[in-house]
Amino acid sequence: MSMNEQSIMKSQKSTEMKTKTNYLKILILLLISVFLIYSSCEKEDKVYTNLSGDWDLHYDFTTINEEVDADMELDQNGTSLSGKIDDGKDEFTLLQSCCINGYDITIKYYVAGELLRQTGTVNSDFNEMSGSFTLRGIYVGTWEADRSKKQAALNSQERNTLKIVLDQLNK
Repeated sequence: MSMNEQSIMKSQKSTEMKTKTNYLKILILLLISVFLIYSSCEKEDKVYTNLSGDWDLHYDFTTINEEVDADMELDQNGTSLSGKIDDGKDEFTLLQSCCINGYDITIKYYVAGELLRQTGTVNSDFNEMSGSFTLRGIYVGTWEADRSKKQAALNSQERNTLKIVLDQLNK
């Protein structure tokens, strides 16, 4: 191989290397740009999806024209719910099969040896829920629950604290 051929080959390799380097630089710049655009976008506050806490619960037994108020304490772990319901006379422990799936909720417990099953939906702010229930297939009705005022204040304070932290991180 002559000197001229060697010089041409070196020049071609150098040009190929520069082209590859330029392509790599462009790719890196594109990735950085996408990252910066994404991270600078305004992010929505996350919805508070944890149902844990104290709830004011109201039952309307439509078949016997009775109403019952109770306190409900929920603990959420993933989609599983545990806790208790206290109507002022008795305290009922929720069964392990209680759960939330998206906005759909199922709560079950025993009353005097009979299964009470309530199903319903939670609102988009996860601070109210309502639905229907059945006990022995004879007693049916509707139910609704709101976060207790004390719990609502705590959740609001927690959301505000999280918002402040997120705002600081986004600066």
